[in-house]
Amino acid sequence: MGCPLSKKKQKPRTIHVSPKKQGSANVAAKPPCNACNFPLGTDHAPAAIVNIAPTANGNRIQVALGSAEAQGSRTDSNLVFAWSGGANSSLSLDGNKYKPTQFHFHTPSEHTLDGTQFPLELHVVHAAGDGKFVVLCFVFQYGDAEDPFLAQMWTSVPQLASPRPSLPVGQVDGSSLVTSKQAFYRYSGPPPESVEWLVVQQPRIVTPGQVAILFGALRTTNARVARQPTSRPVTLLS
Repeated sequence: MGCPLSKKKQKPRTIHVSPKKQGSANVAAKPPCNACNFPLGTDHAPAAIVNIAPTANGNRIQVALGSAEAQGSRTDSNLVFAWSGGANSSLSLDGNKYKPTQFHFHTPSEHTLDGTQFPLELHVVHAAGDGKFVVLCFVFQYGDAEDPFLAQMWTSVPQLASPRPSLPVGQVDGSSLVTSKQAFYRYSGPPPESVEWLVVQQPRIVTPGQVAILFGALRTTNARVARQPTSRPVTLLS
């Protein structure tokens, strides 16, 4: 049965990476990662999401992810995988179309759900032609089964432990990330950012070993501190 990282609200937070590799760290707010290929202002912080009543999605959010070649690269604080998701991949938000451009990871999770922080978070970045972005976020809780999406490129992760411009990792299929009954927390990034955030409500399952592989390549935590989005109302669309 899966379990989250922690439900602690005090600081500092203890970062439990895996049964074999653990340590404590003060998770300090970091400048946004410019190499993630989309503009985040210095005022951005991930949201500390609390339990709220859902509202009907009404097809406001539609997601389709397919298969495409991916290229991995290492930045100062992240592993970024350039990925288009294939010709049939798209995200529709309020009738506006976005295409995937890349995905990257944060450990521990940047978002917290009802006070719970998780060991891993995946961001799939989508872009539109007008310079606007949507970041589709998945949090992961510990369990016994390896995540099938991560398994596709995880053997390449140790090769990205040192900075490098690009590493072909083969075909990556994103269809396992999408289900017909997903619910999404939604909020907007602060002005002047043109970023919408969608956080899938249901956590995915990841093994401690998978998280340890990522941590071994990063050699650090890379999550910003979540804050209450007082000026950014959060809605739950299901």
